[in-house]
Amino acid sequence: MDLAGPYVVALDPDECRRLLATVTVGRIGICVGALPAIRTVRFQVAGGRVVFRARHGSRLHEGAAGQIVAFHADHFDESARRGWAVEALGRCLQVPAGPLADRADRSLAELWPNGSPQDSLLCLDLDQLSGQQVRWPERVDVGDPRSR
Repeated sequence: MDLAGPYVVALDPDECRRLLATVTVGRIGICVGALPAIRTVRFQVAGGRVVFRARHGSRLHEGAAGQIVAFHADHFDESARRGWAVEALGRCLQVPAGPLADRADRSLAELWPNGSPQDSLLCLDLDQLSGQQVRWPERVDVGDPRSR
């Protein structure tokens, strides 16, 4: 059996944006009481931004609104032996009232139906993106003619 290890391919920003739009769960890195914290969020990509809900007054809201944050989403397919990870950095802002907020609120309500009137919509521009894809070479048995 071929024991070659995985290799990593850097993703360009357009591919990062495309991949982010294929998942709905990510993690946001914030600062809570001068300590780093990671929170899981349901999100969507809308208007070139990651948009998510945060309960007003919650640690997530206090740590994210108006602050520089890190965002991470990924996917790994064990059977295909490949996966990807995308990171974004930037200032997290309140989504202003208007069409983007209305669309995002409806979509997020479907993803996370237990929303509250006390929720705020927050967003992170996708200007500072990086990503990578991890792949393994195809498995080949020693007896397989392709191994020669």
